[in-house]
Amino acid sequence: MAALGPIHGVEGLICSLTLQPYPTSLLEKSEQQGGNSLGLTATEGPLVPLLLLSYWKNSSDDAAVLGVMQTALAKIKAEATARNQHVPFEFLNYAWSSQDPVTSYGSENKSQLQAVSREFDPEGVFQKLVPGGLKLFA
Repeated sequence: MAALGPIHGVEGLICSLTLQPYPTSLLEKSEQQGGNSLGLTATEGPLVPLLLLSYWKNSSDDAAVLGVMQTALAKIKAEATARNQHVPFEFLNYAWSSQDPVTSYGSENKSQLQAVSREFDPEGVFQKLVPGGLKLFA
């Protein structure tokens, strides 16, 4: 609880932890159907990507809240690594703006996704004109 000290009393603070299990059976089925663009295999399963989501009222609390959340994620990653359970996969929908989830899919998958993007969106509309988000060519 001491780790939460810097955000105790932050006005309007709501925090949640979301776990999204990927059972080995799901990953096996994916491989049977030709694999996936995420670079996930059944040998790595089961996997449990997680999301720490926080809301708060005042921007003056940004540094404190983000610092606590980033520290929590770093501790979770360190513990998973110590237990030989860490998988570098980053779920695109859960990624921080400072992360590079597409690279976590592996270089072959990233290259394939970029090739598909160039084929079906040669002008790069979805990479250049759509605001926000994490892009394939970042």
